[in-house]
Amino acid sequence: EVIQLWHAAGAFKRFGHSSLGFKDSISLDFETRAHQNYTTSIISASDLKPIYAEAFHMDETKIEAFGLPRLWKLFDQDYKEFRKDYFQKMYPLLKGKKVITYAPTFRGNSEERKEFHLELDLRKMKAELGNDYLVVIKLHPLVSIETQIPEDLADFVLDFSGIEMNDVLITTDILITDYSSVIYDFSILNRPILFYAYDLDAYALERNFYQDYLEFVPGPVVATTDEAIQLIKTNRIVTDKLLDFAEKAFEYHDGNAAKRIIKHVMED
Repeated sequence: EVIQLWHAAGAFKRFGHSSLGFKDSISLDFETRAHQNYTTSIISASDLKPIYAEAFHMDETKIEAFGLPRLWKLFDQDYKEFRKDYFQKMYPLLKGKKVITYAPTFRGNSEERKEFHLELDLRKMKAELGNDYLVVIKLHPLVSIETQIPEDLADFVLDFSGIEMNDVLITTDILITDYSSVIYDFSILNRPILFYAYDLDAYALERNFYQDYLEFVPGPVVATTDEAIQLIKTNRIVTDKLLDFAEKAFEYHDGNAAKRIIKHVMED
């Protein structure tokens, strides 16, 4: 059997066969070869079955909404407390500060990703927020650059790009992202998400989305660092869309996805 666990919860950006025709898509031949051998696909919610069936060109009866095994950490209170304590011991800068994690997704093809640079003005953020906050950078695994933290920002910015994403989310108080499916994972924790979508129109041409971006995302959308700072300073990021977003994204709100998958395989 070939069981596709997929790397993302929900369905945010178009992927697989659904992305064909957009700038960042590859080819029909590639998508067919990549997805043709799945016997089962595991997703986070039953309502998403038509989307995954189209993306993978597979029958909906072979798609199961058991939840994603890798998300168990976000449901385990003991693990979350252990991990937060560990990070504070390993990174003393975190003590007494709220953590803003900036996790942008990648742009473009493999060559364009090498030119990726952070659009968020970290010096401006330090000047305005440095007394109460610290920024963690978490780059997408497909972005093949190393983040060099300037000396004057070393007491305000940490690069956690090499740390597993769910561990980073556990220590995060506010998430700043753009078009990343990490929003589904973070919604489990019911903490504020701010969407820094400075290139929304261009990105929509590159990948596009399954829903209207501005209507769908469970948090405020900004296009400048100044806008982001003001929302954080005035504590206006929390949105009533967040709980409903998480409810719709996950069939099960527990860390038992692996048990359900194993049971399915053994009984099949």
